Amino acid sequence: MTTGNTNFIGIEAENTGLSSDIPWPNVQLEAYRHGVAAILKHIGRGAEFCAGHKEYALPIGRKNDPHLDMDEFRSSVAAILSGTVPAPAQIPAAEPAPQPGASASRPTLRRGAKGELVKLVQTKVGDNADGDFGPKTEAAVRTFQRNHGLVPDGIIGPKSWAVLDTIAID
Repeated sequence: MTTGNTNFIGIEAENTGLSSDIPWPNVQLEAYRHGVAAILKHIGRGAEFCAGHKEYALPIGRKNDPHLDMDEFRSSVAAILSGTVPAPAQIPAAEPAPQPGASASRPTLRRGAKGELVKLVQTKVGDNADGDFGPKTEAAVRTFQRNHGLVPDGIIGPKSWAVLDTIAID
């Protein structure tokens, strides 16, 4: 086939684009596998319909991505489709227990959240503290997470709260 862009569903996985982002974090790969499996299930196809750029782009060798073993990737997708892989662990809705000095555990924050805790996060990650967790805040959170060795998912869960607690507000 020579017309891949008109015959395939393409998925772009976000990363830094730098050589230092390989290998991708396992949580990103798991999300990628589950996303591909969901699309294939929706269109009624099996894992054999999953292909990488490097397998079909002509001339051969013109594209070297993804940097994955596609046979292994397809095998993982097949296992998800067959139901033999447990569902991935979800980010908890709130911290498991209140942190010292806090009266209650803090909720997980993501795009769409509003309020004083969002303002606090925005201040600590260097975004405009308007209390509305929108795309700019998500981007600032991703940068903060990447700079602090966290998975840059743009979501403030227990691990991100723990690092944010170490950041003083001027």
